Amino acid sequence: MTPPFVPAVRDVQQRDGDAWVPARGCRVAVLARDFARLEGTARVLAGDLARVRPLPGPRRPGVSLGVPPVVALASRSEALPGDVVLCLDEVAGAPSGEQEAYRLEFTAPVAVLAGHTERGVHQAGRTLLQALATAGRHGAYEVTDWPSYAVRGLMVDVGRKPFGAGWLERLVETLSALKLNELHLHLSDSLAFRVESESHPEIVAEDALTRAELRGLAELAARHHLALVPEFDTPGHLRSVLDRHPDLRLRLADGSVRGENLDYSLPAARALVHDLLHEYAELLPGELFHLGGDEFFGYFWEPGHRVTPERAPQLVRFARERGGETLHDGFAAYVNELAGVVREHGKRARVWNDEILPAGGAVRLDADVQLDTWIRWNHAQPSAADYLRAGYDVVNGHGDHLYYVLGEDRPPRGKKSAPGLYEAWTPRTVMDAPGEDAELTPDERDERPGRLLGAHLSIWCDTPDLATEDEIAEGTAPWLRAFAERLWSAPAGPRDPAPDHAAFERRYARLAPGGAANGLA
Repeated sequence: MTPPFVPAVRDVQQRDGDAWVPARGCRVAVLARDFARLEGTARVLAGDLARVRPLPGPRRPGVSLGVPPVVALASRSEALPGDVVLCLDEVAGAPSGEQEAYRLEFTAPVAVLAGHTERGVHQAGRTLLQALATAGRHGAYEVTDWPSYAVRGLMVDVGRKPFGAGWLERLVETLSALKLNELHLHLSDSLAFRVESESHPEIVAEDALTRAELRGLAELAARHHLALVPEFDTPGHLRSVLDRHPDLRLRLADGSVRGENLDYSLPAARALVHDLLHEYAELLPGELFHLGGDEFFGYFWEPGHRVTPERAPQLVRFARERGGETLHDGFAAYVNELAGVVREHGKRARVWNDEILPAGGAVRLDADVQLDTWIRWNHAQPSAADYLRAGYDVVNGHGDHLYYVLGEDRPPRGKKSAPGLYEAWTPRTVMDAPGEDAELTPDERDERPGRLLGAHLSIWCDTPDLATEDEIAEGTAPWLRAFAERLWSAPAGPRDPAPDHAAFERRYARLAPGGAANGLA
């Protein structure tokens, strides 16, 4: 029987001989040629192995049983029985340039973790930890593996609900164990601006994350080869900021004021946003910054509440000053301006899709901005396929299947549930309209330069006090498992097919006794 893994691996081949058994007192060894690049990855794995109690092998005489030492070896032959050896190497059969491809040799006398890059070696370590949960049941084997999609993320709504730094740090380790590779923090919303700011301390909530906590979280994520993606949602959802700067609110022609909306035609309004982007783009490592951008013009089913050219003539003037004519021209110009700010710091922008017109008008959204396709309000609006055809890279944030919302039915059922996610969603399943799905064809997925990069799950806290941090962790755990399976695992191959969610959970249950060893319990 194939060993159980979550997510399922691409290929497992049985090998002659005995399975690897880690010695109590084993070392995490790195080939000397690769030590500079793999030392950090090795130390993360050593810390994980220290939490496995007990390791199944014999105790190595004269060696303490704390965190396994990380050592450099001139060659693999210098490893001792029961050691783990890490190296950078080609992975046969993996696509050229695949950053997370790896090979795991679970064979005596030493386990070998090889990858194209540090990220691949780290993922091999996640598989090794899961393998320890069933060690001795499957003999010697070799795993060859890589993900089906490059972006596999989770968004947490920190703006509406405060989450402690410790909880977020444990979340990083949970995501890492499932081979997920992005943590997207929605840091601001109308309820609160939930991160400390030196440039604008007046807007910060009392229970905000500190800059040091956010930086520490980013560094922890980097050690686990996760991207931390910060989001400041603008120009909508800004009531918490605009309560401190009421002169920057969008005032309509009839004198009414939109309490959540920034008037981005005002130089002072854009300057405030620039300050915050510069501050956090400089503070945080990583290559992505989410600029928000959703729901600014109002809902389509409330025409009397929509922002229109007649109601906001200053936004039309802003568009014309930048070579456009329409509200959406001006909106694209505003987003492009912000994308330029984060680009100065070597980062790429991502935005919610609902106010973006892929074909553009006189002003087109910059080609390097990624689109987070969470919604298609109706069939007259652009589809995910339209964005791909226009050349944009897309992340699937499907607002039905992939939204875990505090404030909706509990327990979750239908599409918005772990069984619904596992059984009715794939990374190519996008919203055709609320409640309706569409499937991207393989040609649309693979079209260049527009690519379907992957997907992200979202935890939205519409009713913040409905659940505690621990209750959210427990409630989302089966969602994360199902989501990781759908994003990583190949569509076919020598693996446990788990035809439904119940069968998938039975596979997971075979790993769960590993507890802290595999990070999944």
